[in-house]
Amino acid sequence: MPVYILFALVAALGYSLSSLFNKRALEEGCSPWHVPTLIAWTTAIVFVPLLFIGPAWPSPALLYQPLLAALCWYSGAFFHTLALKSGDVSIVGPVMGTKPMVNALLVTILLRQALPPSVWIACGLVVVALVVMHSPNVTTRNSFITTVLLTFCAACLFALCDTVFQHYAHHWGAARFTVLSSQLAAIGCLVFIPHFRKRLGDLSPVCRAHLLTGVLFFLLPAFCMGYAVGRYGHAPEINVVYSSRALWSIVMVWSLGRVIGSREHKASRHVLLRRLAGAMILMAALMLVIFGEK
Repeated sequence: MPVYILFALVAALGYSLSSLFNKRALEEGCSPWHVPTLIAWTTAIVFVPLLFIGPAWPSPALLYQPLLAALCWYSGAFFHTLALKSGDVSIVGPVMGTKPMVNALLVTILLRQALPPSVWIACGLVVVALVVMHSPNVTTRNSFITTVLLTFCAACLFALCDTVFQHYAHHWGAARFTVLSSQLAAIGCLVFIPHFRKRLGDLSPVCRAHLLTGVLFFLLPAFCMGYAVGRYGHAPEINVVYSSRALWSIVMVWSLGRVIGSREHKASRHVLLRRLAGAMILMAALMLVIFGEK
């Protein structure tokens, strides 16, 4: 199994754990804007030592490269948070599943790299799997079109961020490029602070505990995804495997949901059947990437 696949699997596991705790923090009164802001700043601070690992520093004239990656991530986080704030997760989840396909298109068009048919099929299966797994919320009053557009913008920007990593990170060293991009994105996230409903210190102890735990778990995807794409390339394949976070999330809900007070494990039989069907489709996508044509 290629090393980048392992990085993507670890990233998916970290994302699933992070998402579980972040959802509980939101239920306890945390603002959606807290999450990307704390993620960006925690990543920027924790991984500072990695700035000094790698090849010689490129010319300052190339600083636009990590700046471009940071701008894409920051903008993607902005649109994703708006979608979650104004829409429904049953819409956001499936639309975000288009990210591997968008990334495959960007790699093909911008980087002129041919991808094997197995990767294109896997990207399509990810979209289908997430549509099947997410049950629509018929009670939502939010605009369907607005949520779709916001989420698709986020997916495109995150996909473009990965494309930038694949193209430019080798000039800097994958670890250094990841940290530097996170630090630049963290500066941009300062504009999110006025949108906090409460200061971090005003949140309940339970809310803070869930939020900080979720942010710490997100350090895994924050580093693993950037490093894997920057070091090994294969961004579309990595994004397909990273989509396995939907599978990990099901496992986490059932194994840890009761412990932290989540109610998702009480889902109806219909929802469970949809998740099972989607999980099987997603497993097929993973097998195509891991064992398909290279």
